[in-house]
Amino acid sequence: PETPYGRSKLEAERLVLEGGYVPEPVVLRLSMVYGPMKKGNLPRMVEAVANRRFLPLPELGNMRSMVHVDDVIQAALLAAERPEAMGKTYIISDCQMYSTRKIYEWICEALGRSVPGWAIPVSILKILAKAGDGISLMLGRRFMFDSDALDKLIGSACYSSEKIERELGFRPKRDLHSVLPEIVAHLDLK
Repeated sequence: PETPYGRSKLEAERLVLEGGYVPEPVVLRLSMVYGPMKKGNLPRMVEAVANRRFLPLPELGNMRSMVHVDDVIQAALLAAERPEAMGKTYIISDCQMYSTRKIYEWICEALGRSVPGWAIPVSILKILAKAGDGISLMLGRRFMFDSDALDKLIGSACYSSEKIERELGFRPKRDLHSVLPEIVAHLDLK
């Protein structure tokens, strides 16, 4: 982990696994969770696209891992029921890789909109992010779009759930593309 938040999460995992506080410890590391919920980065992105406040990004080849909430529940039940899970750490994902551009296109599709034939150049996004960094300094608090936000949009965060698949038989049943219409309906944005 590179951030204080990440380091604190790793330390919490160590306490769970080695601290003697939990009789049969298992750690589940979740990739970004999606499903019918109103909070989180994906619902915010869906709302921004629906309100035309999300500019179309170019396809940059970035890849993100995600997982549906139902599959998280399945993984948690497997980890709780299977004795061989005790003392282990498992990464949970839906075994798909999603680029931000592809997610954007699928959101447009779920909203019944055509995908714009243009994309904002990355160089412009970087200028806007730097401007956001400056605004953050002036305000003394984080601005809505800055370099960190840009990194989350165009960066990659890929994880493999191969270990829990192999050891506990985890098989994700949901994928983002097929679930996005359900998410849009839940957010009531059309």
